[in-house]
Amino acid sequence: MQALEVKEALLAGNEVAALEEALSLWRATRSQTIANVVEWLDEKCADVMPKDKSTQEVWLSLSQSPTTTTVGWLAKNLVRGAKVTADYRGLLNETYSQAKYAALVARLDCLADFAPDPRIASALVGILEDGKLTAWGTERVIYERCCKLLVAIGDRRASARLQSLVDSPRAKTQGVRNCLVEILPRFVKVINASREESPGRLSDWAALLPQETVSAADQERADALLDLILESPDELDLRHVYSDALQEIGDPRGEFIALQLSGVSTAAAKKRMRQLIREHSASWLGPDLSRVFASVVYKNGFLDIVTLGGNAVAPAEDWKRAYTDKRLATVTKVHKGKCNRRHLAAFLASKAMKSLAT
Repeated sequence: MQALEVKEALLAGNEVAALEEALSLWRATRSQTIANVVEWLDEKCADVMPKDKSTQEVWLSLSQSPTTTTVGWLAKNLVRGAKVTADYRGLLNETYSQAKYAALVARLDCLADFAPDPRIASALVGILEDGKLTAWGTERVIYERCCKLLVAIGDRRASARLQSLVDSPRAKTQGVRNCLVEILPRFVKVINASREESPGRLSDWAALLPQETVSAADQERADALLDLILESPDELDLRHVYSDALQEIGDPRGEFIALQLSGVSTAAAKKRMRQLIREHSASWLGPDLSRVFASVVYKNGFLDIVTLGGNAVAPAEDWKRAYTDKRLATVTKVHKGKCNRRHLAAFLASKAMKSLAT
């Protein structure tokens, strides 16, 4: 009956009550389907979540008396605003990472007292997937801390995402990739062994989730337009058509392309573009370019200027695939960054670089 109660709460416009009901049953069953429902309902509660900027003081204050909605906010902002303190005099200290990331450690300490929550689990997996915490070999303590919290939460969805980090390491530095490949398998094993009980008719819960509305024909049309743009990167009219096609199927990149093509430079437009880049740039770039590029600049909705990362940010096979990635077609300038000249030369010589300034 719980799925019906959630549906009735939604129909009554009470998204928070629906979220609380779904979260309660998830804790009783650890159902992966219900975990997905919880996160979907969390998005629907965005209007009643705190509007505060994520400073350390605000985050810790809200964590003292967490409500259903504030936990969603805390999860979304787990890393945001957690300042890094780099005291290089302590490099040789085995607790260096805990000092460098003291703000994040304080937040993780708070999470240990929270009731299990799949939203927190997703945030923790996000830290592991980003792999950005580096501390001269001592970062292992922080990553293990995240894994131990995941085990305590028991969200079995995490195991597949963690296993993918073992099968295809993608952290920026070799040290972090090696660290995660070493520590993650034992945590994956424990999470996989955690209990998951049936919540009744899973189809009732799955029916609560939004159904796929993008037709194959619409997606194929958008993909074909993208191929045309990459074949003729100077044709801006194609980008307008592509932007419209993406917006019709609810793809946020359509909005981003439209904003950049419009030339609007208001504070609100700039803020929105930064948000879209922060949330979606990794998917626009794909896994290989995301790893090898230290920074990117977009123009008219597509890559324009790129800076290469250090040699160790990705395995050799990722670099090789990146040299020929079709998304390079719009790039006009490549900065060497921290990589060696061989990588730079490979990009500059790539036939995929159709717009490179000479």
